[in-house]
Amino acid sequence: MRRSFDARWRALGGLLALVLGTLLWAAPQAGAAEPDAIRDYAAYPLGLGLIPPTCQAQGADVLTNVRFSVNGGPEVASLRASSMQIGDSLTMRWDGFAPGCEGTGIGLSIKAATDVRFDPDTNQYASHQAYCGPAGTPCAAPYTLTLSLTPAAPTPCFQVDAHIGPMLSVVGPDGAYYNFGSSYNMLIDAYNGGAAPCEPAPCPEHPELPMGSVECQITAQGVPPAPEPPPATTTPQPPVTAAAPPVTSSPTTTPATSSGDDSAQGARRTSVLGAQTTLPATGSTVPVGNVALAGLLLLQLGVAAVLVTTRRRAGSSGADG
Repeated sequence: MRRSFDARWRALGGLLALVLGTLLWAAPQAGAAEPDAIRDYAAYPLGLGLIPPTCQAQGADVLTNVRFSVNGGPEVASLRASSMQIGDSLTMRWDGFAPGCEGTGIGLSIKAATDVRFDPDTNQYASHQAYCGPAGTPCAAPYTLTLSLTPAAPTPCFQVDAHIGPMLSVVGPDGAYYNFGSSYNMLIDAYNGGAAPCEPAPCPEHPELPMGSVECQITAQGVPPAPEPPPATTTPQPPVTAAAPPVTSSPTTTPATSSGDDSAQGARRTSVLGAQTTLPATGSTVPVGNVALAGLLLLQLGVAAVLVTTRRRAGSSGADG
């Protein structure tokens, strides 16, 4: 009787170890983290460690044989050769990475736009992304990303980007650019879609932001958007009480002047940067590798317990028979 009772407890313990081990092993696989949208525009792109030191390629040259398909249709070599609308499903595939660029993160993202064409002088606000690479699910063959073109709020006009690294929260003068005026080309391909008028639904907390954008979601958590730069101020000067001596010679130099085109170009490439905000972590702080290892150990213990119980029962049955 005692032997039968002990055998039952061993079997129960083995089954519990199997169940717990399975859960721990599956948890890190199902809950792979996705990186936050980039908001550190001052350091973007080269200051964020997004490019492996061994990678000498830029833009689309980082990948080999890139192609795209919409709703499972025929594959095309460029996003611009596609036809997309809100609600579609976009799939990106590629065969591999350029030598030295292995381990680079790759993303697909959709943004709310204010025009049916890309305008570098206006802000575009990211909605969501599909991503593989550092801080997310590792890229593995067959290399595939699928993005649902369904923003969290109505978006009449949009832009889809295939890019290196995680998506930018803001593309434009108040953020950064994947390619325009950048020190490194992070853009793989792009597509503009929708129909005018392009005004998106406003964010309740900050109507100047599109509803459903990353920036709108951040403000809903109580974090203010990047502030506008303060207006220039001048310090009052004391009154002059003595007359200046007369000028006896003409100036020999003339002040330097700049063309209006240069000023406009400089203004176009200047980002209005506000305070950067670190978003709260949404995943576990326990390393994924440790959790998976614990799961494997529990699986092995459970299997061993069940096998021992089975063998003892078989031996006991033979002796009694």
